[in-house]
Amino acid sequence: MSRPVFSLRIPVPSIAQAAVSVLLAVGLCVWPGLSRGADTLGESPAPAWTEPVTGMEFALIPGGCFEMGRAPGVTEKLLEEVDQWFLDHHYADEEPRKEVCVDPFWLARREVSQGEWEKVTGDADKGCTQSGLGPDLPANFITYEEARDFAVKLSEMEQEHYEGNASSFRLPTEAEWEFACRAGQDTPYSTGWELTPDDARYRVSRKPGGGIQRTRTVAPVGSYPPNTYGVYGMHGNVEEWTASLYTPHPGEEPTFETRDSPRVVKGGSFLAPARNTRCGARKWAIGRHVSCQVGMRLVRNPPASQSPSQ
Repeated sequence: MSRPVFSLRIPVPSIAQAAVSVLLAVGLCVWPGLSRGADTLGESPAPAWTEPVTGMEFALIPGGCFEMGRAPGVTEKLLEEVDQWFLDHHYADEEPRKEVCVDPFWLARREVSQGEWEKVTGDADKGCTQSGLGPDLPANFITYEEARDFAVKLSEMEQEHYEGNASSFRLPTEAEWEFACRAGQDTPYSTGWELTPDDARYRVSRKPGGGIQRTRTVAPVGSYPPNTYGVYGMHGNVEEWTASLYTPHPGEEPTFETRDSPRVVKGGSFLAPARNTRCGARKWAIGRHVSCQVGMRLVRNPPASQSPSQ
């Protein structure tokens, strides 16, 4: 008997589905899809927008419906690396799959960098010494509250410059993040069934002489090829906070919220094995949690006075 599929509609403020559908129909003709090796803004398949305060670039994600959670065939792939007990205790929250729909939205093409963090908050070196400090490295050691407040602060800075015609910013939902990560694929990674050290920064184990080599530092944001939506760094480097409260299964609505209710963290980190960087992999942390492995990226809500393409 096949498992029934449930639908959940997640609206995105200030975005008109019909207008963006027309825009993308034109845009996809102008911006052809990326190859795996493409890494320049000019090859982005969708319109892009640059935030004027920080220079942060955003890509217009087309929106649509997809099945959240572990894709078919991934269980067998995981069991090549771990046993059934480990699978049941560490990855059970990836099932059952649920069909979820997201409206089009603007997603930051890269993780928030330490340089961008300083431009908004005034605080330099938002990261861990042991994993790397520098303006082009991803900001990390960020609590959920700090990530949320960063989005609010940037929104306020935009409002000061543009008054009633300003964009606002927020964290992505889990569904938005996973949809952008998959980039139209129903495979573990946006690159397909495999992830290599040429695709992302994650914990790499090699045994050329019987030894193990582990990555201990983050990479500058945008170091690896983007996916077909023109978004970088969705696998590894730093895990990313989402706005979504954690539930035991993908796509579920939480029943209540407290100050310590955990949030979903996605993407895996430079210290995670490749399997933990899958689009459908899930992790949670309470809002006060900090780690050298956890960073963030933003979603932009355009001003109501502008079309979704602006």
